[in-house]
Amino acid sequence: MIKVEKEGRMGCFFFLFLFLTFYGNLSPDTNLIFRRILSMEDFKFWTNYRLEDIDLKEMEERFPTDPTRGIWATVPTQDTHWLTLSLDCQGMLGKIKEFAQAHQGEYEHIVVIGMGGSSRPADVVKKVLGTQVGGAQIHVMENLDEADIQEIRDSIEPAKTLFISISKSGGTAETMALTRIAYDWITSEGLDPSKHFIAITTTSKDSPLMRFLKENNVPKEDIFEHPDKVGGRYTLFSVIGMLPAALAGHDIDRILEYARAAMRSDLKYQLGQFLAQMESEGRIYMRVILPEELEGLGPWIEQLLAESLGKVDQKGRNRGIVPVLERDYDSSTVSNVYNENSFVFRIKLGEADERDSFMEKVKATGVPVWEIQVNSSEEAVGSLYLLEFATGMAGVLMEIDPFNQPGVEAGKQATREMKARIKEMVDKGTPLEEAYQQVVKSYQTPYRLKIAEGVYLDYGALMNVAGDEFMQFMESKEKTLDQVNAQDLYFLILEFAKLKGKTYGAILPYVQETSERAEVWSIARGVLRELGLQDVFGIGPVYEHSLRQYLQEGPDAGIPTFIVVNDPGKQVIPGDPIPGFTCGMQNALQALGTQKALADAGRYTLRIEIEGALTSEKLQKLREFFSGI
Repeated sequence: MIKVEKEGRMGCFFFLFLFLTFYGNLSPDTNLIFRRILSMEDFKFWTNYRLEDIDLKEMEERFPTDPTRGIWATVPTQDTHWLTLSLDCQGMLGKIKEFAQAHQGEYEHIVVIGMGGSSRPADVVKKVLGTQVGGAQIHVMENLDEADIQEIRDSIEPAKTLFISISKSGGTAETMALTRIAYDWITSEGLDPSKHFIAITTTSKDSPLMRFLKENNVPKEDIFEHPDKVGGRYTLFSVIGMLPAALAGHDIDRILEYARAAMRSDLKYQLGQFLAQMESEGRIYMRVILPEELEGLGPWIEQLLAESLGKVDQKGRNRGIVPVLERDYDSSTVSNVYNENSFVFRIKLGEADERDSFMEKVKATGVPVWEIQVNSSEEAVGSLYLLEFATGMAGVLMEIDPFNQPGVEAGKQATREMKARIKEMVDKGTPLEEAYQQVVKSYQTPYRLKIAEGVYLDYGALMNVAGDEFMQFMESKEKTLDQVNAQDLYFLILEFAKLKGKTYGAILPYVQETSERAEVWSIARGVLRELGLQDVFGIGPVYEHSLRQYLQEGPDAGIPTFIVVNDPGKQVIPGDPIPGFTCGMQNALQALGTQKALADAGRYTLRIEIEGALTSEKLQKLREFFSGI
């Protein structure tokens, strides 16, 4: 719960009380809200960790909530103006509310198109806040996956849909590709694009997005300015998060008031100090425990910390904290992963929620726990300001810039180089699919074992980095490569990685999520936990915008398994420099590019490659593969 400012308000509340007493009774709903506001107190939190005493005056001077003062003014990127977004969305609060009111009831669906920090806020709105009566349903279009795209198309009626394209630069390739796909949906129905597209971008740039908007006569007043000096993962309380929330029918003033209370709270300093101390003690895995109603906060938390804190510091050391979202709640492996390398961040809903019994087992391990209690989804979203501030503060204390992401460029460059090779072959007359397959196959190595028909384990990248050491390990186990099958080899590689000091594994499928696939990934995570490895997990392309920075520049303590589907599919990317280039091709190249960048940096990686589509038969073979380890 939170506390509102007292100055100038108690008199207002007193006269409001007199008015309501003498001139009418409150309705049940209004009465509830009125009592809730009057009872706002500081956020409730609990920790079993002995925090060092802090000098609040010194903290307020060093880490003020003014981005132009204190330590923030010295941060190289200067992307610190998220600090005051909750006040009025950088001057755009009125415009947001006016737009939502003007279009109330006009649209049944809002499709937010963006990548990473441009899409995560809408994802929070969709999964945590939902849709109020009279509001529009939120969809997030962020994946160049044919099945994901089709699922959104099947869920909407274009005539009753508004698309919001979000890109700070106005040139994000994936955002523009998805925008053009949505444009085809609108025009194929004979609809006017100017009534179905708006955008959040830097309006002063002559960008592809701005040109698209002008060509389609989108009114200037329907183009919102991207928040200035704010990085994508810190945009939750800006127009990027609050416009979808308002269109979904939410009281954004209420959400922002919770964030303002967090902004005023001293708890943000204590949480920042806690994060920095955890990292300095080697507790770099923040296991995140959320009730089912708030699980949609997980990907946002993951991106915020992993991308902000997984960096090389001023002394050349790999630093960072990576959130590990608790997904499986497997009591049998609690002691394996709640250990000297980890700590807990929990958001608790109400006095008790369904995670209490699991938390008792976690607390018994003695790991440090930081627990915040909230009483509503709106309060939970507002409380995220505490985590934003604490992350920025911890980054500064760790001597890194928490507002840049230099590690993502290597993977992007590797993907661009692959695509350039394909284009060169196509320009010389090679059919596109043949050129694509040639490039994909060039990354297959002699160290490749068959799991099943069309499913292979390729461990060549690991052998290039640590081949001699791994062969010595195999000798110590009295094993040879030609004696083991794929299951045994995978287990041996994980065992070897742990022996070499690796403390986390990662399961990274670049494919649309379904309930059947989720069950298989859960089994795979269980394998990691059984071996005492933290079970990091991410679905592509979301992990490209959340975990990739940490994987590249965070502590070299992991062994990710990329699951790559090389099926080109049929969904063509409109306007791509290579005519006919598909979403499936782009996805496979991105996954391969990220793995290559990690391997080039000397980091352990593995790849499970799916030739063609991930059919139910191949998925069953993957299930058997992980279950038998």
